[in-house]
Amino acid sequence: MRKFVILLLSIFIFSFLSQTLPAFARQESFLISSTVDYEFGKIIQFEAELSSTQKVDQIQLVIRSDQSAIENIFSLEISPDNLLTFIYDPEIHGNIRAFSFVDYYYIATFEDGSTSQSPLQNFLYADNRFEWKRSTLNENFTVYWFTDNESFANKALAIADKSIDHLNQFISFPQLEESISIISYSNPADLQSALMLSGQTWVAGHADPQSSLVFLSIEQNQQLEEEMGRQLPHEIAHINLYRSTGSSYSSLPIWFNEGIASLAEMTPNPNYQNLLLSAYDNDQLISMSNLCEIFPANSSSIALAYAQSDSFLRYLHREYGKAGLNRLLQAYKEGDSCAFGTVTAFSISLENLEEQWRKSIFQDVKNETNSSEVLPFLYIFGFISVSIFAIILSTLFKYRNSKRE
Repeated sequence: MRKFVILLLSIFIFSFLSQTLPAFARQESFLISSTVDYEFGKIIQFEAELSSTQKVDQIQLVIRSDQSAIENIFSLEISPDNLLTFIYDPEIHGNIRAFSFVDYYYIATFEDGSTSQSPLQNFLYADNRFEWKRSTLNENFTVYWFTDNESFANKALAIADKSIDHLNQFISFPQLEESISIISYSNPADLQSALMLSGQTWVAGHADPQSSLVFLSIEQNQQLEEEMGRQLPHEIAHINLYRSTGSSYSSLPIWFNEGIASLAEMTPNPNYQNLLLSAYDNDQLISMSNLCEIFPANSSSIALAYAQSDSFLRYLHREYGKAGLNRLLQAYKEGDSCAFGTVTAFSISLENLEEQWRKSIFQDVKNETNSSEVLPFLYIFGFISVSIFAIILSTLFKYRNSKRE
C-alpha cells in the first residue's frame, strides 16, 4: 500500500500542486460521472450525475483520508435532474492534512432494496493556496517550493543528499530505495495551517514516514542554509528510522526517535546547551523514562525534551559508538520496551544509564560554561598584567639611563 501511495504521489503531485483538482471516475451502471473541486482549507465540492436507466432511492457518499482509518458517510439528496452535490466543510466535517490522498465512492440503494457501490476514486488534497515549483536532483529527493529564490531547491537537494552520509556516521541505515518528497513552506504559520496543527507554534518541520513526505518551514533570510541544515536532515532521519523498523516505528521511545533525528542535524541547535544547564541548575530535568511515550505539550518543556534527547543520544554514541546505537535500534525493532532496550544493547538499565549521563554531561557542560565565563576576565587580567610589566620595565630603563647621566 505504501509503495502504491508513493508511486501515485511521484506521478501526480506536481501536476496537482498548482491547480484545483478534478477527479473523473469510471462510469458505473448508476453513476454517469463524478468530479471533485476544492480550495484548500475551505470546502471540497463533490458532484456526480446519476444514470436515468435505474431508479435510485437513496445515495450515500463515503469519504476517507489516508491519514485516518475512519470512513465518513454522508446521505445525499437527489435533484430532479439526477444530479448530486455535497459540500465537505473541514470546520464541520473534520480537517484534512495537506497532501493527503482522499478516497471516496458512492453507494446507491435502489427501489427494490438492492445496493451497488461505485468504483473507488481518489485525489491528492494538495495545498493549492500556493503555486508550487518542482526540482529533482536524483532518484532520492524531489523538492517543492514556491518562493522566488531559484537557488533554494539546489541548496535543499545538496543538504538532503549529504544528510544521509552524515547520519550514517552515528547509526547504520540502508540506502534509500524510494524517493522522498520535500515540501517547503516559507514560514511556520503556513506549515502549521497545512498540517492542521493549531496551537502547536513550536512545530517548524514534520515527517510523514508512511508517505515519504517531509514538510519544512524555511524563511528566506540569512539563516536559510543554517535552518535548512537543521530541519531537513532531522525529518529525513525519521523516514529512515521508519523504513528500518517498519511496524515497530510507532513503538520506538520518543527520546530515541527524536534523539536520532537530532544527531542527523548538520547544524545542531545552539540553544540546547543553555536549556540543559538551566534545567540542571533548577532541578527541572525530565526523567528519560517520562520521555518514552510522549513529549510534554507546552513549548518550554518540549524544547527541553528535545535538548535532553539530543544530549542523551550523543552521550550514548560517545560511550558505545556506532555499533552500540545499532544494537539499541535492533533491540527496539525486535520489540524491547523503552526500559529494557538499554539492558539488551548495553547491559545497563535506563535509570542507571541516565544517572551516568547526568554525571558525565553536566560536569562537561559546567566546565565549558565556567571556562567561557572566566576566559574574558583572564584576557583582561593578562592585558593589565602585561601593561603593568611594561610600565615597570620602562620606569627601570629610564632610571638606569638617568643614573648613567
